Amino acid sequence: MSPPKSSSGKTVKPLILGVYGPHQPSILSAENIAEFRGSTGIPPEIEIRFPEAHESLENPPPGYGCAFEIFFSACGLSFPLPELIVKMMFELGFALPQKCPNFVRTVMCLQTLGEQFDYKLSLADFLQVYTVKTGRTKGTLYVNPLSGLKVFDDLPEKDEKWRKSYFFFPVNELTFGHLSISISDYFECGLICPIFCEIFSRFCSQGQIAWDSFSCERIRESTVRLRGRSLVCSDPISTSEMNYREERACRLAEKEAKLNMAAALAEGKARLPTKKSGSSAPEVGGTPASPAGPFELLAGATDPSEPLVIVIADSSDEPREIAAPPVSKEAFWWSQLPAN
Repeated sequence: MSPPKSSSGKTVKPLILGVYGPHQPSILSAENIAEFRGSTGIPPEIEIRFPEAHESLENPPPGYGCAFEIFFSACGLSFPLPELIVKMMFELGFALPQKCPNFVRTVMCLQTLGEQFDYKLSLADFLQVYTVKTGRTKGTLYVNPLSGLKVFDDLPEKDEKWRKSYFFFPVNELTFGHLSISISDYFECGLICPIFCEIFSRFCSQGQIAWDSFSCERIRESTVRLRGRSLVCSDPISTSEMNYREERACRLAEKEAKLNMAAALAEGKARLPTKKSGSSAPEVGGTPASPAGPFELLAGATDPSEPLVIVIADSSDEPREIAAPPVSKEAFWWSQLPAN
């Protein structure tokens, strides 16, 4: 029996089943990839291949990873993947195509701002400003800012048909870099580092933080510079050896520091040209949440049929230490991460 046809007369490709599917087949072709490679500067030595009819996000060929075309064409991502992106995948236990485009944009823009102010943004830094949450679409993730710390107000509200354009790439040093990263049994974000507070306040009040100033060119050039520079980085404060009084005092200081960061951000936004449109809605596929919501970390699931788990760490006077369980790459959809 021939495939069904749409009302326009075009043949409709069947959906591809999967644990987090069904998925739409990729609409990319060899011709699309040639154009895409040229426009995003992906070097010829990195293999880019389009999925065959039976291949989807969940079943890349052995030794390959998967990514959406929009990450590179409209979010500034490049190969080798930035260290911060790779560490997120390892420490929080998710695969690249689980991210929504605005997730990638937020990470890349914050990293760019940091580099332009001679600072290397860490995963712990990022998680002091944004939380990672599960979206409405099963298996997808988006980011939500903490109260008063939403750096980018004007990210695109909707990206058209981006889920239909994905491709495969080999997992090697050309695509993941020369990082020797092992999956931690325990990831502690710690308390906010004063150095990060200072740098964040500086680039928010003095830097160019309007989304429309972050061209892919600006982001990619910053990423290249970052690989060759020795920059200041944070050293989060661990609470593991503090007594209750010490930790409470540090958390009160952290709360004050974040208020100062929010004030600096408000100052920076006041310098931006006023736009008629309101602030952007949450990323499509995400679920709205209170900006003052709890600090969250994405922990690994142990069964691919189970939903992703959000582990909550309160910033209250009675903090709870949490440990992200070891991540099994077989437990996550289409994860093709390098071996340790």
